[in-house]
Amino acid sequence: MTCLSCNSPGTTSRPIHVLFVDDDLKQREMYQRRLERRNLKVQVAGDGNGALRLVRAERPDVVVLVMSVYCCKSEAAWVILG
Repeated sequence: MTCLSCNSPGTTSRPIHVLFVDDDLKQREMYQRRLERRNLKVQVAGDGNGALRLVRAERPDVVVLVMSVYCCKSEAAWVILG
């Protein structure tokens, strides 16, 4: 597995910026800690409106949106912003 936030020797780059969106506070906190331990820049939002504000203002590289469907288990949807 390749570390997405690691720099090659002699290069400089910014850390990958991740926005994690989930309405479950405990899940947000857990994933924020896990992603930050991998040297990623992490922001979290608890709802769609908060996520949209952060996407517009911060332009994250990746958005992880956890969607709960009443009859199904939660799934993560990855969106790469260009």
